[in-house]
This record gives sequence, structure tokens and C-alpha cells, in this order.
Amino acid sequence: GEGAGGHAAHDAEVVPVPSRVHVQLPKLLNGVSIPVYEDEPSSIIAYTLASIEHATLIQNPPKGGGAGERKMSAGMMASMRARLGSGDRGERPDIFSPSWYYEDPGAVEQILNDPMQKPLKVSFQDLAKCEKFSANPSTVTRFTCTAYCPRQFHALRRVFCGGEAGFIRSMSRCNPWKATGGKSGSTFSRTRCERYILKYVSKTEFKMFTEQLSTAYFKFMAKACFRNLPTVLSKILGCYQLSWKRANGDRMLSKYAIVMPNVFYATHVTHIFDLKGSVRNRYVKAKPGEAVLLDENFLEYTRGFPIPIEEKTNDEMRHAIRNDSKFLCDMGVVDYSVLVGLNEKTRVMAIGIIDYVRQYTWERRIETGVKSMGMITGKASPTVISPENYKVRFQLATERYFMMAPCQTSRAGLPVLRTMRRPVIVPTTKPKPPPGPPPASAVKAAREMIMRGKKQVEEKSKSDAEKKGRGQ
Repeated sequence: GEGAGGHAAHDAEVVPVPSRVHVQLPKLLNGVSIPVYEDEPSSIIAYTLASIEHATLIQNPPKGGGAGERKMSAGMMASMRARLGSGDRGERPDIFSPSWYYEDPGAVEQILNDPMQKPLKVSFQDLAKCEKFSANPSTVTRFTCTAYCPRQFHALRRVFCGGEAGFIRSMSRCNPWKATGGKSGSTFSRTRCERYILKYVSKTEFKMFTEQLSTAYFKFMAKACFRNLPTVLSKILGCYQLSWKRANGDRMLSKYAIVMPNVFYATHVTHIFDLKGSVRNRYVKAKPGEAVLLDENFLEYTRGFPIPIEEKTNDEMRHAIRNDSKFLCDMGVVDYSVLVGLNEKTRVMAIGIIDYVRQYTWERRIETGVKSMGMITGKASPTVISPENYKVRFQLATERYFMMAPCQTSRAGLPVLRTMRRPVIVPTTKPKPPPGPPPASAVKAAREMIMRGKKQVEEKSKSDAEKKGRGQ
């Protein structure tokens, strides 16, 4: 009996929760429980999206057209907390259901076109650890998450993620993720299901998008969703300012996070390229699969020949890239690139335009002017140039990198470019390796071709300016 009792006591032993994990947090919508991890920022976002405060904002849209978000009174918040947090599940609307609130597509389109974008700030802390504050104040952490454009992003996730439930489940856990190939210095996390990426950007880039680009971005997404506008932009699904600090002041962290889908989710790729259309300092010494390769690596890989794409798919991809680059040019955005993933065995390609939150500021103009001086010695034009020239170079480069290849299978109706609800998958034909020149000479020939194309762009711009002058 004593042994059995001792065994039972051993089985009932409780393992203490690590100080970085917070489980006894304020009540969430529908009684959902989401632990928050101090070293997993996505869990703070998941908790915020499942909070009653977020549900209250979504269920009480602003009224009166151009008046700004309606401010919630303390009485309204208490009423919503009582209704959404009640024990009778049958009387509560399920915000996680894809059909809730957005029964007709017109409501989603209206929200995306709504210029009112007041952010939502949610703060919370572990209730159990607050009770033990006097004994161990270092365990009490206060979290704050500010969700920017919450209604618009909620509507966008309704279209591209099928609602909130799956998105919140994915965001509940994440791991640090090392993305190679970029020069921005940004850090990343990836959800454990590998479906979403969190990119931590500077405050300047974050404000640039939320304050200057977001309104136009949502209108563009509305056209893509409801006006059949082809696009290959990697969708931004949320912008969050996160901060958490210990009550005793020992530790405080702050991050600006942008959430995007993983372009290669559920798609196995053997080669990844980050293409901007420039050949200046666009080469990395690495083997395929070890790092993200750049434009000169792409030209070396293809021996200077374009990759053949099925006829219908290539046509839609070209229209999508033209739409996206024109939109980004109108917004004054530069330094974006198209991320391309290839699978040599299955002949499948996945693409998405990324890094489109940097505008052509005065700092960029100065950088362009300094780096352009190298063109006197025969160097290629710098990577970052004016938005109009960047757009033209980007379009010309993608047209050189990919070409239409008519074939019987493409006319038979194989899947075409999927630009809306999932990563873009582009089936490719299987060409025979070209006999062409060796890689070194092919790269040189491609560089000369790009320089000729650049010269044509400059001549056209000069001609247009002269015509405009004569017209005045």
C-alpha cells in the first residue's frame, strides 16, 4: 500500500512551467486558451487575434462613412466580454468561422477599400505570476501587441487563409529562421507548420508601409480578389508592433513584424533564386540548395537561355508581373525582387514578388547617384535606381529570364498560374540541355544584352522627355 501510494504520488508530480511560458492569461474568445512564449513572437500575435478586444473591433465596424474608427466605451467592452466569454457557446457568433460576418464578397471588398485604419492595441500579462509578484517579480512579463489595419488584414485573411482559426493555430508557435541571400539585415521567424514567415523590419520600413503604402495595397488586393487582376505579390497578411518587458525592468524587447505566406510552402524546390534584374554584385559563391542564389547565378544556371514556360501560364505570369511592377512604381517602391523556386525533377516552379516595402527616399537617391559613378568605368547600373527605371528593368529582365514554349500539353489545359489563394505554382516544360556556349561566355553575353536593354531604356526616356518638352 505504501509503495502504491508512493507510486501514485510520483505520477501526480507537477512539472513547473518555465518562466518564459505564460499560460494563465486573461480569457479569450470562446474560451480558447493560447500559451504565450517570450521567445516566440508569433504566439503574442496569435493571442491578440483571439482576444475579445480584437473580436469586438471586428464585430463593431465604424459607421458613418469617413468618420474614423468608432471608439469603444468601457460599457461596450464589458458587454462584449460578457457576451463573447459566456458559457453558452450556442449564443456566441464564431469569429473563426469563414462564413461569419463576411457572408457576401462585397463586404470584404468594401472593407479592403475602406481608408479607415486605426490600429488596435492589446496588453496582457500572466495572472498567476502576478499573484506571486512579491515573491519573484522577475517572472512577471507584460505583453503589448499593436495590430495595424486590423479589419483590413482580417478581411484579407478571410480570402487567402480561409478565416482566422487556421491562421491563429499556425501563428501559435514559431522558430527562428535563417534566410540567406538578402542584404537588408532583417531577421525572420517561421511558424512550426512552415506556412507563414515573420519578417522583423526596422521602424522606418514598418511605418513606410503602414502609413504610406497600406491604403493603396488593400485597394490593389481588392482588385486582385474581386476584379480578376493577375498578381504574384507575396501577400502581407498582418503588421504588428510587439513589446514585452519584465515588471522589475530587467528585460524589455520590441519588434516590428510583418507576416507573409511562405512562397514555397508544401512545394519542394531544389534551386532558389532572388531576381532583381540587375547583374551588379548579384552573384554568390554557393551550391544550389545551400543558399538563395542571385541573378548572375541564374544566368549561369540557365547558360544564358530563358526557362521555357507553358504558353497560357507564361502569358498570365507576364501580365501579373506587369501589374505588380506598375503598382509598385506608382507607390515609389524599389528594391523588390521575384523569388523563384525550381524543382528539376518535377519541372515545377513557384514564384512570388517579395521585399516591396522600401520607397525611393532621399537616402536611396543619394545611394543611386554615388553608385552610378561606377558606370563610367564600365560597371552595370546599380541595383537601386528610380522607380520608373527599376520597373522597366525588372519587366525586361523577367521577359528574358522566362519565355513562352507552346506545346500540346499546354493547350490541353494543364493547371495555370495560381495567383490568388496559395503560392504560385508554374508548371514548366522539360527542355533538352542547349548545346550553347560555356557558362562564362554566356554570362558575359547576357551582361551585354542587359547593358543594351538599359541603353534602350535610357534613350526612350530621353526621347519621351524631349517630346514632352516640345509639347509644352
